[in-house]
Amino acid sequence: MIHSHQTSLEIVGCVSKSVTKAADQLFGDRSLHPLLVCLGGVYALEHFKISSRCLYGQAQWIEILENEKPIWAGSSPQRPHFWLQSQFGETIDFNISVSHRLNSPSGPKEKSKYSPPMLWSLEIPQFYEYHVEGIAEINPEDHKLLKQLDRLKRRIEIAISEYEKSKLIEFPNEPLLGPERKLLDSTQKEFQHFDRALSIHGFPEKLSLSISTTCDDHSQFSPPP
Repeated sequence: MIHSHQTSLEIVGCVSKSVTKAADQLFGDRSLHPLLVCLGGVYALEHFKISSRCLYGQAQWIEILENEKPIWAGSSPQRPHFWLQSQFGETIDFNISVSHRLNSPSGPKEKSKYSPPMLWSLEIPQFYEYHVEGIAEINPEDHKLLKQLDRLKRRIEIAISEYEKSKLIEFPNEPLLGPERKLLDSTQKEFQHFDRALSIHGFPEKLSLSISTTCDDHSQFSPPP
């Protein structure tokens, strides 16, 4: 099931759907719990004997406003972004596709309508930008967060079991950019609208990111090896 250089589409579908489904069921809105979602992805990949790590740092990405204008949104020193890196070097971001649900601290006040696709790729398209600052994990003394992670893991186990019993290759109903630049759109054609707005208006000017290791949650950070 595992390609020598990247994750198979079967596993991409199972993990991305199981993690996002479990997180949305547990939290109502997974965009509010990016670290737990990221660590849930690490746990799900372990089921397929694929190692990964949860990275943190500053990131920015293009979102489309309700008036169809593209803008760069991004994280902040107080609210870093979290994503995964697989053993194959793939960048995996389960929350980027729902980033428009949050008010970006570095973005405008206008409401965003579309985000970039969920990402699982060796190559990073130019509407994403990631700056790794270290590896993130939960503080072992934060029992509340650890309990939430345990609950998420149990839901992920159930979701993976259901997925494997179906013997079908399925993906979340969200835009997803997968291995070998395989692009899957949602039934609402969200990426089609995202791409159309970029084609009409072009790329906006990038944000100036401030790199910092401070954070407003109870995570522990360490520099990457």
